[in-house]
Amino acid sequence: MSHGGELTPIEGLEILTEHEMLLQGLYYLHWSDEQIQRVKRSTNIDRFRSHYGASPAVIAQLWEDLQTTTIEAANILHAKRRVLKEFLAAMHFLKRYPTERERETMWKFSENHLRKQGWFFIACIGALKEMKIRWPHDNFGTGEWGWGPSVDGVHFTSEEKVHPHLPKDPAIFSYKHNCAGFTYEIGLALAESKLVWFSGPHDAGAWTDIKIFKEKGLMALLKAKKKRAIGDGGYRGFPKLMSTPNSHDSANVKLFKNRARMRHEKYNGKLKTFQCLDRRFRHSKERLQACFEAVAVIVQYMMEMGEPMYDI
Repeated sequence: MSHGGELTPIEGLEILTEHEMLLQGLYYLHWSDEQIQRVKRSTNIDRFRSHYGASPAVIAQLWEDLQTTTIEAANILHAKRRVLKEFLAAMHFLKRYPTERERETMWKFSENHLRKQGWFFIACIGALKEMKIRWPHDNFGTGEWGWGPSVDGVHFTSEEKVHPHLPKDPAIFSYKHNCAGFTYEIGLALAESKLVWFSGPHDAGAWTDIKIFKEKGLMALLKAKKKRAIGDGGYRGFPKLMSTPNSHDSANVKLFKNRARMRHEKYNGKLKTFQCLDRRFRHSKERLQACFEAVAVIVQYMMEMGEPMYDI
């Protein structure tokens, strides 16, 4: 904020460098100074990433943005609940998805405190989607009915809900995992590493990819924006809006479509390096939505900052 040509500091702002975030994160994981200094920096970064999901550079930037953003729902200074240890505990929850008793033992906070503060920080991170996940301002810049995003569905497993008459609830049965689950529709930009659309969570047994496409907003958006997406064979039936595998495609077009779909598989894998989305989800559907949005924001930070994506 400026006043009279000078910058006005934000009261209470706590900015950490990449190195400071690395050290703080490792201290909370109970690594001593001697143990930290004994190994290479890359080893310490791997230790950090394996528990918090991203490098200290990414987490430091996320921590800063949560304090400086103008998005009210995301700003932790406005809420006056900024505690670095609690923020990192929330990041650890997203990455490792421990039980509450495991979290209590590790972080030395009560279960109630971890639960309250954890979901607060997860909601704040997810609220940054207004800044990080949106349709591009130039509408992909490809002219009328040019390429927009590639589109695909991804399933996440969950614990079974009790059905009054059946051993399993068919509405949430995921055919991909042969158990209960929910599905998300995801749209990725073709020319850059950017998530531009998502819809979910939807009950996996009741909502197919094509049904979500038709009824949950993307089809209408493509019509309004006059764009064409790329999808797999499950999206056939809307050739003006969705380009699917076609035997009449040239070799170059086939390669282009295949690469677009392969990028989706890689992106889905990036999401699932966070174990809250890879393990069977034991919380509510609303909590899954909060976790997905937070992870999607974090992954966007990682892609923008050139963060390597692999599970450790």
